Amino acid sequence: MGGIILALLMVGNLAAISSDNATIGASAGFEGAEVRQDNEADFLNAKIKECTGSDESEAKREKCVDEALDTCIDTYQSTAGQVACIRTATDIWEKKMNAAFNELTAKMDGEQGKALSVAQESWKRSIEADLDLLYAIQGTGTMYVPMRAYQKYEWVKGRANTLQAFQQIYHETNG
Repeated sequence: MGGIILALLMVGNLAAISSDNATIGASAGFEGAEVRQDNEADFLNAKIKECTGSDESEAKREKCVDEALDTCIDTYQSTAGQVACIRTATDIWEKKMNAAFNELTAKMDGEQGKALSVAQESWKRSIEADLDLLYAIQGTGTMYVPMRAYQKYEWVKGRANTLQAFQQIYHETNG
């Protein structure tokens, strides 16, 4: 069932990306979806821990986030439940994204740091523009709320992976 739900969620490409605890894209119809339910968050975190077992590696944990998200969505099938599951998983990736960005910022010199900041701000602006366009196309509707939440998850996860790749490149070229 999770695969079907996730496929449906992936059909909608509208997302909101948070920056410094402020939501980007609220004008894109994401407002009112501020659901954070402890049951879903606790459930997802327990499933991640169950999946990782004694393997504390980042690679295993990252794989388990996706698996736990599927299980959470299967378990909490309401719109609010799905969004809470997805938001909890997104928070995990957002922390990874911010950690990678902060580590790079601390290590990079002036020109490198400036390029990183420009790239990150460009990424945020691009997503805002995409949100405006998609909202203009899709309009409103409760079915879009979990779709937008899932797209945010995918975009943040993708950006976290990109910044982690930049960390690797930086370490390989700068020691």
